[in-house]
Amino acid sequence: METTESPKLQEYGALPDWFDEAEKLFNYVLAILQFVGFFINLIHLSILSRKQLRGNSVYRLMIGICSCGLLSHTLTFLAFSPFWIRETRKKSQQCFLTMTYSDAFLLLYPVIVLDITQRTSSWLALAMAFYRTLSVMFPMSGRIQKMSRPKWAVFTIFVVFVVNTAWSLVVFGRHSIVERNIDKDCNGNEVHLSQVRYLILIQTTLEHLHSTITYIYGIIKALPSLIDPILTILLTNELRKAAKRSLKCGKSSSCDKSENTTKLILFVTISFFILEVPNGFAHVTAGLFHGNPQILTISYMVQVFAEILPVFNSSSHIFICLVMSGQYRDTAKELYGCCRSKKPEIIIVQECGNNRRGTHNWYKDVYYVFNYTICIMQFFGFAINLIHFSLLTRPQMRSNAIYRLMLGICLCDLLTQINTFLIFSPFWIRDSSKKEEKCYMTHTYFDALLYLHGTTVLDITQRAASWMALFMALYRTLSVMFPLNLKIQKLSKPIFAIWTIIGVLIFTSLTTWMVQARRIIREYEWDYDCNKNEIPLNTTRYGVLIPTEDAEIQSRLVSIYGFIKALPSLIDPILTVLLILELRRASKRRKNCGKCEEDKTDNTTKLVMFVTISFFMLEVPNGFSHIVNGFFQNNVPVRTVSVMIPVFAEILPILNSSSHFFICFLMSSQYRETARALFRLKNNKCIMVKECRFTESHHSVMQTKKI
Repeated sequence: METTESPKLQEYGALPDWFDEAEKLFNYVLAILQFVGFFINLIHLSILSRKQLRGNSVYRLMIGICSCGLLSHTLTFLAFSPFWIRETRKKSQQCFLTMTYSDAFLLLYPVIVLDITQRTSSWLALAMAFYRTLSVMFPMSGRIQKMSRPKWAVFTIFVVFVVNTAWSLVVFGRHSIVERNIDKDCNGNEVHLSQVRYLILIQTTLEHLHSTITYIYGIIKALPSLIDPILTILLTNELRKAAKRSLKCGKSSSCDKSENTTKLILFVTISFFILEVPNGFAHVTAGLFHGNPQILTISYMVQVFAEILPVFNSSSHIFICLVMSGQYRDTAKELYGCCRSKKPEIIIVQECGNNRRGTHNWYKDVYYVFNYTICIMQFFGFAINLIHFSLLTRPQMRSNAIYRLMLGICLCDLLTQINTFLIFSPFWIRDSSKKEEKCYMTHTYFDALLYLHGTTVLDITQRAASWMALFMALYRTLSVMFPLNLKIQKLSKPIFAIWTIIGVLIFTSLTTWMVQARRIIREYEWDYDCNKNEIPLNTTRYGVLIPTEDAEIQSRLVSIYGFIKALPSLIDPILTVLLILELRRASKRRKNCGKCEEDKTDNTTKLVMFVTISFFMLEVPNGFSHIVNGFFQNNVPVRTVSVMIPVFAEILPILNSSSHFFICFLMSSQYRETARALFRLKNNKCIMVKECRFTESHHSVMQTKKI
């Protein structure tokens, strides 16, 4: 298909000036919420896929809805996310209608599949409500009761998916991706493009047919919203009748279960009703008012901002099931070990890292993927550390010097993760250049400001966490080596941990300022392209550099700072060896005292030792990089290696900070009991009042229930 004129999309609608900024911010928020919704639905699917739930037709239909929700979250992110794999335009290109081929591809085909999954989930919810309504209205009908069988649920999922696929292909079948060499800027002037770009268009001859099909499709999309209120009223009436029946049958378990299942379906139906109204409205108006720009503008804006509804809708199902279904709650407790005596399974997740410039082609490609990957991981690491922080702030934990130092380390890790994302993330708030600008050395002023001052704070928090871990190991080593020395035992008091944290922060701030103080932000009117040719810039850009007169002293200071950063790594092995020797001595003592209170002391020593080892592995690459940069200032190959090693070693802070929660959980019984008390996890074993700090009356009630 060939086209000669550039499209005039302004004829279809006129968006207000504030819309672009609001949509951009909205898309960022929506993209972040996709991760939360995806994670919630993964948990939901893991529960629904248990054998005891799969035998119920309602939960089989819920599995179909949940699977569609997972696909919708993934495809929404791919198709509409303002970052990750899509092109980020310069300011002068913001009004361009054309896009790269990859963006056009993602905007067309994932949207087709997205439309299929969203409609399928809505119709599955409708079918679930319909079957339930017929089942409770005609409880004695054999044919109606067949619809409640699990096999019928699988057949329903298959049919609904096929029908929705066919309809979506009818609607989107006339869309095609076409090439464009001309576009328009924000002033309406034509711009000749240096590279071919693409648009998603419909042939002019098929425009009227497409308008008619879109109108019909809008009715089909809105149909669940029209039927849902009817089913809601019928189910509500059934609940009232069930309430009367429950009085007659003495509120037996069978009555309660039937009523709760009806409520579950009722709430799911209502959530889908709220979801489908805006989508159906937008498609109906697009078909009926094809020549009215004002109405089309409103319908488009409603549809855009209503994209947040599927996120809330799919995320709400797990909570509806938990509240309404006793069988679902029991399955969740059994799956995640809330009511079992054995320890819960621990899943380790990770977070994000730094961004530096490479020198080789393969390095840039690998670095590009690596940076995106660990930045996504950072969200999970941040969540783990928030849970870790919530446990360490409990009163029973704060009274211990070790956990006070762990609290300081956790705070530094949280700040490090936030700072790392703000400074080095390849998406979100940073300037993302065009392909031909990838080799630029300059930045926007905002990026340069983040690089300079953000890196300073980041370096302080990372070094502070390492030194706190070192002092924690040092205090523990001295405490177990000299148990009768009163001066040494004072180091184990909680107040001394606070002074240590303050002292470490002051020390790391001063040493970091010593290196960063000479860095400045300078304006540039020129830069280099990827062929190392000097080119003029259209706008002023900025670079972070060290003045020539300070280069020599800066080189020396960087070398000294490298030794300071590597110092914890040099001391950590010594303390680790001493702690291992102490554990062996403790093992001999344990044989003599018959596994008495020494076990708790041993576990605390192991906890400190593992934290020390994790920080040792973290600091070696950073210290090596600074020392080499200072000693081999003019040796390009050595400096290249010194840059590449710490770049890929940026995953170590992720693993290190995320591991502390699991180390504490495995090594400390006090930490585990605090977690159980905080998150209300039950335990079949007898719980001592001293450990869990329950009141006497509550402990008595627990014992009575067990009897």
